[in-house]
Amino acid sequence: MKRAVFVGLVGLVLSACGASATNPPAGASQPAGGSPPAGQSQPASQSQPPAQSQAPAGSGGGSVLDAAGKVTDVCTLLTAEITAKVIPSAPPPQSQKFPPYMCTYFDGKAELQVTLSPADTGVGGGVPAPGTVPVPGLGAGATVVHPSSDDVYLTVLLTLDQGALYVEINDPSNKDRKDDAIAVAQAVLAALH
Repeated sequence: MKRAVFVGLVGLVLSACGASATNPPAGASQPAGGSPPAGQSQPASQSQPPAQSQAPAGSGGGSVLDAAGKVTDVCTLLTAEITAKVIPSAPPPQSQKFPPYMCTYFDGKAELQVTLSPADTGVGGGVPAPGTVPVPGLGAGATVVHPSSDDVYLTVLLTLDQGALYVEINDPSNKDRKDDAIAVAQAVLAALH
């Protein structure tokens, strides 16, 4: 009895292997100039070459993600002009040279921190925090939240499913620094293009 079951299983496995060799799974590429086996037609969705992954207009798509993946020092993406507008009297920044790559400016009171990450791991671990507000026209999607009265946290997705840029400004003056965070993010995204 066991032998008959084993022989039956081997037969099923071999027939499945043979079927997968003649009928590749949906989405599998065929050799150049190849066509489906006789008597079989490709579904309409497979008759066209696969489209490149599209990011929303204005997001820069994969090229921004590729550029971000090559960055090992976020501080090189920030100009003195943009950082002086946010933290005017800050000494040279501190750079974190391992992922997620981070650049921090701190003048003893106010702090600017810019982070590049391969995934959205921001406030709430990728889950929007209460009070999160969308910021249109920035990356593949952006949101801002005020975790406290002296803090603003901007999350910018580089693509819909990979990569994120975070800009956090902590200013004890309780001034809303949302526009400054957006300006820093725009400067970093411009540097990545």
